[in-house]
Amino acid sequence: MNDNKRIGFDVLENTDENKIKEMGADSPILTEKTKERMLKMSKEKFNKAKGIKATENTYTDNEGYTVSGEAETYKRSTIKRIVTAAASCAAAVVLIGTTAFMLRKKPEKPVVPDQNITTNADQNVTNTGTTVTGTKRNAITLTTGLQTETTKMTTVTTNVVKDFNITSPVPQSDLDRAREKVIDNAIKNYNFAYNIRYKYVDLNADGTSELIVYYNDAYEVIEIYRYNGSEYVYDINEYGQNDNKIFFTSAPFISNDGKCIRLINQEGGLVFMYVTMGDDYSINFETFGVHQDWEDFEAHRNEPGYQDKTAFYHNGKKISESEYNSLREERNAIEFTEMTDFVFVTDQSDPTRAERQKLEAEEQEHKEYRKLHPHCDDYGSLEVNTTYWENLGIMDGSTNYNMYYKAEYCDGTTSEDMRISPFLYLGEEYDYNILSVVIPYGENDYGPCHVTVYVAPENEQEYFELFEGDMDFKNRTWQTDDEEIDRYIDSEFSYFSDYR
Repeated sequence: MNDNKRIGFDVLENTDENKIKEMGADSPILTEKTKERMLKMSKEKFNKAKGIKATENTYTDNEGYTVSGEAETYKRSTIKRIVTAAASCAAAVVLIGTTAFMLRKKPEKPVVPDQNITTNADQNVTNTGTTVTGTKRNAITLTTGLQTETTKMTTVTTNVVKDFNITSPVPQSDLDRAREKVIDNAIKNYNFAYNIRYKYVDLNADGTSELIVYYNDAYEVIEIYRYNGSEYVYDINEYGQNDNKIFFTSAPFISNDGKCIRLINQEGGLVFMYVTMGDDYSINFETFGVHQDWEDFEAHRNEPGYQDKTAFYHNGKKISESEYNSLREERNAIEFTEMTDFVFVTDQSDPTRAERQKLEAEEQEHKEYRKLHPHCDDYGSLEVNTTYWENLGIMDGSTNYNMYYKAEYCDGTTSEDMRISPFLYLGEEYDYNILSVVIPYGENDYGPCHVTVYVAPENEQEYFELFEGDMDFKNRTWQTDDEEIDRYIDSEFSYFSDYR
């Protein structure tokens, strides 16, 4: 039911901080129990999906940089990391204002028991064309359509030859023309990029300057381009992306002789990066890292009294603390100066600006819609403990169930949605005994809304009715016709209209 949106990170730059706090976790709209559950659910789902392990860690490097809090190890590609982080941060700002609005969309075709329902719940499931006939009372069958998504690789100009054989000085006008092509591509195609800048640096002192493109995303980013005699090019990695793109979290520095760039990344640890160029035009990276010893953690975390340990790395290889400090002292002898003389190009790339304008238009549209429908952001939620049905032998406590609901309002309108995957309750693992459903407030709701809830084992298409009841939005109550079932259903109402 919800449309997928890409949201620019710059939303945070232009949003009033007090307004964000009012809309966020500190808002009195949600109960403490709900806020804690939502925070835990979001954090664990994100970490599990992206392969991030988090734990408390504090370390002070011999240069005075201190890392504390939750140290994270990232296993995803850098380009995915940036897009995800930017979109997640921006989405948090507009979550409250848009979620209920999208939930409020009505299906074009009402759904009734014993009728086939088509959904795009799992895009990876192939529809065999076979319809499963329901045999249970009040059963419905959902089928999924085939959708095949082909990854599209963008064709880029690259050159991995290390020796460009440039034997004569290159006119600055030629370098400028080559630079304009690179910058034009960044402006037109970079998502979530802002404050785009550039600088010429002759890293290998051969008389021909390399091009450094510097911009902000969720992190700081620099890209290193080399002139091949006609244009600025870069090496590509196995993903078809710029292999000389570096993400970091603080200002870039350059050695006083102009041959080495120093970057610092404090994303879940402390990593120093030293970037140089060889005579064969190869880009060389030397890294020094300090973060939690995950190998030790995995091996001993369940032992009584276990305490986290710190690990030291050089170019990805674990070394001793004394080796680390010795190598760092050698690098500290190099004098660096902050790179500040970048040429500013634009505050936002075209895709970023377009996304911001789109978001502003949608927010204005929703504001006008809210004037006519003051309850459009209000909703009720049901948290269902399946223990009751397990005791009856209807459900299996070790099985993950998907949930589908249909709501019929007093004015004849309907709302429906399907929830995929188990509900993440408080704790480290999924609680398969807890299911949840969110039901939007109905327009012209002169009386209780009648809700029917269906469930189906994961990877099965046949849903059977679990229970039905009435949700009274005006009086903020929920009730079935069975008092025993009521004991296993918790209802909660969130009315944003109360705080406008």
